[in-house]
Amino acid sequence: WLAGGIFIGAALGFASARWLVPPPHVEPPRVSMLVHSGADQQPVASPDGKTIAFASTRTGKSRIWIKQLASGDEVALTEGEDNAPQFSPDGSQLLFAHSETAGTSLWRVSMVGGQPRRAIEDAFEGAWSADGKQLAFLRLASEPRQGEVWLANADGSDAKRIHAAESALRWLSWSPDGKTLLVASVPLANAAVFYLTIP
Repeated sequence: WLAGGIFIGAALGFASARWLVPPPHVEPPRVSMLVHSGADQQPVASPDGKTIAFASTRTGKSRIWIKQLASGDEVALTEGEDNAPQFSPDGSQLLFAHSETAGTSLWRVSMVGGQPRRAIEDAFEGAWSADGKQLAFLRLASEPRQGEVWLANADGSDAKRIHAAESALRWLSWSPDGKTLLVASVPLANAAVFYLTIP
């Protein structure tokens, strides 16, 4: 009985101490506004974390902008109509979707300036492989509301279709090891996420 009483007393003392001692203070996460024109979306961070790219309609056209986090400087990198920016793995280039009357294509532009160059015809979303050697991209099939996943070299050559779906596709991304692709089917009311093994 004595041993049991000691054990129960110790347990009650320990529990009381936990209740009476306030928990250590934890600082709440700090929220910092990066861009605030009211027309900015689709942000992506550069691999080194020093720059962000985003699409913005602040000038009346959807253009790709970049912001240097250290200085706060912002500059438009494209003329529009552009969206869906993606940094190359080495951070030297941006891939983006450029829309014209004839359709949407993927273009590349250097982070140090220069003229954008078309990379992939007839594509509306793309993603770099982790080694920067390939691009995966989405196309609309000839049938309405159907999507296709394609692969090509980073310069756009040797393009080949690797998957055709019975619904539209969005939000394409590579796995870090470069062996699979993630993609979602839409509409959102019946959305599904699936992965493709790279052939």
